Amino acid sequence: ESSYAFRTPMADAEPGAPVNLRFTFRVAPISDQPEKERVYASAEKAATGRSLVEIRRESALHRVSFSGVVEFVITPPSPGTVGEIACTIAEAEREYMVEVCLFGHVLAYYLESTGVLALHAGAVEIDRRAVLFVADRTGGKSTVVSAFAASGCPLIADDIAAVETESGVPVCRRAYPQLKMTPDHAARALGASDGYERVHPAFEKLSVPVGAVGSFARGALPLACMYLLEREAGADGAIRITDVPQAQAVVHLVRHSFLAGIIDETEFRLARFARIAEIARRVRVARIAYPSGLDRLPELIAAVVADVRRARK
Repeated sequence: ESSYAFRTPMADAEPGAPVNLRFTFRVAPISDQPEKERVYASAEKAATGRSLVEIRRESALHRVSFSGVVEFVITPPSPGTVGEIACTIAEAEREYMVEVCLFGHVLAYYLESTGVLALHAGAVEIDRRAVLFVADRTGGKSTVVSAFAASGCPLIADDIAAVETESGVPVCRRAYPQLKMTPDHAARALGASDGYERVHPAFEKLSVPVGAVGSFARGALPLACMYLLEREAGADGAIRITDVPQAQAVVHLVRHSFLAGIIDETEFRLARFARIAEIARRVRVARIAYPSGLDRLPELIAAVVADVRRARK
């Protein structure tokens, strides 16, 4: 529930669904906070000398600040209460930072605080199950999931995959119906890249509603497989898919948690490791090496669909 008008496309809740998270927004000065309450400060600094990301713990509250320009106060839900995220931004002209921070670090932190694993992964639906593509920022996740969406596989998540266990079954929640596409990929998939806003003024990628490319998943889905993406620039060989042993899978999933370096400094670290180990025990993890190039994406899609169906037999 929010009175703030998001530019990022949002999906409607099911009719009658209860509110479980409330977002508020205001423009106001941001006061300095005591250093003793700080549990994390990024090594990267802003021009002012402050850390780009700082997190403070105040009793039940988590205060996440970005360079002192925009701040989010997170109150995880407790029995009988609704979770809350309250945003304060110091300067109205920096409002573009609200969604960049909220739909990245802040919601990932909120998910982890509520016991949901936030993986740095894209996800699509294949045969009513979730297939995840795990990679870092240069791994090609958005391009891959955009191609799958265009091929008829509904989008579940573009950048952060929210994974939890329901009645012993690992499932992936859907995120929001947006794709982050490079101008080249948008021009190829849509015929033109004009008319779409950049995700961030300093980033090349465009915010494209999934409806312009394909469809959006209808709800949370059980996990079929998690693929570790390895894009091989200039390669012209065949696509290679190899299973990853469980112990190695745990290491990779820990490394590819969206906030791996941050969560390691918080009280969520041990609980997150236990969740990852349980997911790796129950869900197949495979490494997929694929050649770079948009013209090879149809081949990648065919290989993944065939692999998912073969593993299910």
